[in-house]
Amino acid sequence: WMDANGALKEATFTDEADRGDWSARLRTALDCDGNWLPTVLTKAHVRLERIRETHPDAGGLVIAIDHEHAREIATRVLAISGQAPAIVLSDDPQASSKIAAFAEGSDPWIVAVRMISEGVDVPRLRVAVFATTTTTALFFRQAVGRIARWTPGLTTQPAYFFVPDDHRLRGHAATIALQR
Repeated sequence: WMDANGALKEATFTDEADRGDWSARLRTALDCDGNWLPTVLTKAHVRLERIRETHPDAGGLVIAIDHEHAREIATRVLAISGQAPAIVLSDDPQASSKIAAFAEGSDPWIVAVRMISEGVDVPRLRVAVFATTTTTALFFRQAVGRIARWTPGLTTQPAYFFVPDDHRLRGHAATIALQR
């Protein structure tokens, strides 16, 4: 990425980085033309397909940065899965009805920007990709809560949450694990 002074920067999540570079490093990892996100979307789809062998209506969620990012992700998901995902955007007046239709349906994927959070109930979600630059503990917990649930009547209920190795997100995950 280019920093504010126009210098080209590069870092992995294992590299030390200045606090000012944390968000840029995360945004770079979440670029649809980079390496991490396309690879993770493919792995997430493989996981979802395995789950759907025993839970045929299981669904997956990708949490995107913004509207443009959501559309780019949807294009990638279509290429990987062969099926266009639902896209729900925060300013779409039809967003709630799209979420309800997804919740009642059996389509594999939904891509969301600030829509699938606290209070939204889609029990069939089993896989999520955290592809947003929002790193607050509350938002992270809400995202985990979309897939970490128990549905009566199902014997096995695996859930998978794909997250960039950003130290802030890793810290939130560790806190949740300790509390559970």
